[in-house]
Amino acid sequence: MANYAPSTRARISDLITGMRVDTTVLNAVDYLKTGPTATEDIFNVYGRIKVMHLFMEVITDLGNQACVMFYTYTSDTPAETVQPISSVGGSMALYLRGGRYSLIGITVGQATLIDAQEGISPVIMKEKMILGAKGGFGNIGINTATVTVLTGTIRFSLFYVPMSDGAYATNVV
Repeated sequence: MANYAPSTRARISDLITGMRVDTTVLNAVDYLKTGPTATEDIFNVYGRIKVMHLFMEVITDLGNQACVMFYTYTSDTPAETVQPISSVGGSMALYLRGGRYSLIGITVGQATLIDAQEGISPVIMKEKMILGAKGGFGNIGINTATVTVLTGTIRFSLFYVPMSDGAYATNVV
């Protein structure tokens, strides 16, 4: 039995891991495409935020297609074209439920991590990444390559801390 009310547990979680925003459950065929593709926007960023964790999680098993992806950031204010914030991680062929494709570090262009065992993520972001600008607007997205994943579903999760007045993130999908 929990010792704290659900609202207290939620607030403690926000303080430790950051605010959380998830996408809806998405069909892999619509987002994990033959590439290189145009960037698919996943989250809107209003103002300046510190990214605590960013990952894609497999909800239902993915097909046997060797798609790879990397995370991107684009900004309208100030104007910034699509920029990679990770490099390509490994293939998602036959990736099972609970597997995560995680952003793991501060170094722009650092590879994403694919879990070796579904449901166990040994690496979280050891260093944090600041995205956006005070009063600005941008998008966190993905860019994919190789082949389209034909079956399965996925969800993206972003944990962040606001770093400018009124800063927040929302899901696009």
